[in-house]
Amino acid sequence: MRKVGVGKLVDMLYKRDFSEFVPEWYIKTGRILHNKFGYYQNITLARYHVYNKESYLILGTPDRIEDDGTIVEFKVAFSPRTINYQRRKGETQANIYCWLGNFPYYRCDVYSYRENKLLYGERKPYDEDKAVTSVNLALELLNEYTKYLAKRKKLLMENGWES
Repeated sequence: MRKVGVGKLVDMLYKRDFSEFVPEWYIKTGRILHNKFGYYQNITLARYHVYNKESYLILGTPDRIEDDGTIVEFKVAFSPRTINYQRRKGETQANIYCWLGNFPYYRCDVYSYRENKLLYGERKPYDEDKAVTSVNLALELLNEYTKYLAKRKKLLMENGWES
């Protein structure tokens, strides 16, 4: 059985370039803002899932679980043009968390760094079909990416580029 984090699955769905460099200050700023606005949860959700006859343990820690059972994901948009992208990514992630823990609702709040403003998302009902479709597609992409990395390493070794 393979363990896979929800963050990795969502990256498979939304990242366009896995070699892209994320500046350290983006990461640090994101952590600071998570804490500043109270988006930190210490509960890890888990669910067993079978895809293409392979077993997975899907793990994830949502940013916040509200009293009414709403999963809230928090994203930071460093540019106004990325607000909608971050919201879509966060909503996908939050919906998968609902699937992991059987929660009824989700939303994604986005902090606009340039505007210094917290934009609250719309609360939406959990969509099991969308969550399962998202997880399965992400697992397919992850499996193909893993094969690519293995083939790349083999070719580099065969040609003396890597030992």
